[in-house]
Amino acid sequence: MLDKKYVKGQWNEYVAEFSSSQPALGVRELEDKNVIKPAIPGMILTIDKCSYVGNLENDISFHRLYAPNSPHTTTKAVRYCKFCHANPIALGYGNGTLVYDINTNKGKWIFTPEYALNPNDSLPEDAWIPFLKKCR
Repeated sequence: MLDKKYVKGQWNEYVAEFSSSQPALGVRELEDKNVIKPAIPGMILTIDKCSYVGNLENDISFHRLYAPNSPHTTTKAVRYCKFCHANPIALGYGNGTLVYDINTNKGKWIFTPEYALNPNDSLPEDAWIPFLKKCR
């Protein structure tokens, strides 16, 4: 790193955009039930294994990691339903526009992300789950 050159086995870290918005709501699996808890992005990790000695294949390990959070803004007052149930950040889709479009008496959710899709998992860069699809 002191030579400011890329070398095999080097650790590169990039600073992401810092956000002070409301946290995403995650599902924490307990013994006999699921509980909704605030969660924050921990890290988007990409390990390029093709730089390992002897590995000739294009092998990448990609993970989106998050952590439980206890925001200090928690109060007894509750927000209105749409604040969470129609908020793309709270739902884990990331920044963007989430609208319920009604056309010819049929409604459907449409999400337009603010950020580009990451080529490793096709999610927007700030998302934690896919839009209207099952998580892996």
